[in-house]
Amino acid sequence: MESRKLLWGNDITTEAGHPLGRLEIFEGEEAINVVDAFVQNIADDVDLGNAIGFRSNLLDVVCESESITCSTRVPLVYRKLINDEHGKNLGAIEVYENEEVIDAVVRFLRQSKVSVDEIALKNYMFEQACGLARVLCTRNVAVVYNQMINESDGSPIDRLVIYENEEPADKAFKWCKENNVVKYYDCEYDLLLLPFCQQAKIHLLIPIPLCPLVDVQSL
Repeated sequence: MESRKLLWGNDITTEAGHPLGRLEIFEGEEAINVVDAFVQNIADDVDLGNAIGFRSNLLDVVCESESITCSTRVPLVYRKLINDEHGKNLGAIEVYENEEVIDAVVRFLRQSKVSVDEIALKNYMFEQACGLARVLCTRNVAVVYNQMINESDGSPIDRLVIYENEEPADKAFKWCKENNVVKYYDCEYDLLLLPFCQQAKIHLLIPIPLCPLVDVQSL
């Protein structure tokens, strides 16, 4: 059995010097997932005060090491391998902390572009994941865009939220009218919609099916 390379290891204590255990991070592991698991394991036995704050501070210490690459600060709370009807692996649906299961499913569908029964997959994931600790299942419609829109001086106007199966142009137009921002955006065309189509791909990595006419690469 091939041994994993230890990248970081340290005995962790409270500010008062009380030992909490040893934290070790090996090659191929995401630091936040290891740190989060460590905190979850000791949280029931030790009063950490603000557990999220403790986790954040501990992650800061870990990420200072040159041997550690911290690509995210949000831990994974659930992961499910997905196979087709023939048993072929299609990838994994990963749900992160404070993320709705439905959003994770839609992200998987859009990124992987697999050909599956989307409704069946959503229902399957609801059955498998909902009810588990730290897994959110408060809605059954995915959010594909959620962004605060600002005025030209940077001050916030209002948040624009677009759900799957909504027409982005219609939702953007409605938002524009409700917030009376015609003087900032051309609500009749694309000064709001084009940035939406671009940002949705960049920030959420969820391609919006109703934006194919927009050449986001040229924006």
